[in-house]
Amino acid sequence: VLGPEHPDTATAVNNLGTLLQEMSDLAEARLNNEHALVILERVLGPEHPETATAVNNLGMLLQAMGDLAGARPYYERALAILEAKLGPDHPNTRIVRDNLAAVS
Repeated sequence: VLGPEHPDTATAVNNLGTLLQEMSDLAEARLNNEHALVILERVLGPEHPETATAVNNLGMLLQAMGDLAGARPYYERALAILEAKLGPDHPNTRIVRDNLAAVS
């Protein structure tokens, strides 16, 4: 109904990726999360807080896959976006900061 390039569609794709991650289908989860990120970057821009959420989710997926070094740049990017857009004390910013600390 909304089309393939709508932010709500990206959210649904991202949520599917999260579900697949929980089901241990990490390869398929990654495809969905990467696709959601592409949509959000295109529609909302690379510096939007919703884009940061998708970036953080990719970091979490890589961390779950055991790729801590690969997760770190995603967490760093998400943190930079959220600090700039929501501030350093926002709950979402704190979550990403904690995620980054876990791989540092």
